[in-house]
Amino acid sequence: MSSCDRNIYLFVFRIRKETIPLPENYRELLNDYVKFYRHFDEEGKGRFEKRIEQFLSAVQITGVNAIVEDLDRLLIAAGHNSSLCYSRLAIYNLHEVLLYPGAFNADFDQGGSDRPIAGMVGTGAMQDVMIITKWQLRQGLLMTIDARNTAIHEFVHLIDKMDGTMDGVPK
Repeated sequence: MSSCDRNIYLFVFRIRKETIPLPENYRELLNDYVKFYRHFDEEGKGRFEKRIEQFLSAVQITGVNAIVEDLDRLLIAAGHNSSLCYSRLAIYNLHEVLLYPGAFNADFDQGGSDRPIAGMVGTGAMQDVMIITKWQLRQGLLMTIDARNTAIHEFVHLIDKMDGTMDGVPK
């Protein structure tokens, strides 16, 4: 059993009435695209899959000029679950993930050449919302270096925000 499996998690999500079923080929997709998933034993994979299903049933994933595919949903949920492996207890609100096709700027513009942002967690009107680009999402879980995984990076920011301030030190 990995240290991730021994941790305790408490999720604060807005519960939707519908259950989002995992796609029929979800195990194949996770094996093909999520390197760390391949290292779990069968019991660990089952727990990880259950947390993915819970996440997908609780958090809306919306494409903004991007089509949200099954792979995108699984990668977002896998990034969420991976970020929690580093925390003994994670409590945060997340109601929606916005999936952009590519980078954007501080005004959320997706066109033009000055678009340095690949992911962001919201504040103000965007509180409890995360934005991530489809390209960075897919590249992040294919890479072996977690420091370049935008999805995990943004979820860790949400953990950091639990104490009311984003200062690099989680509660």
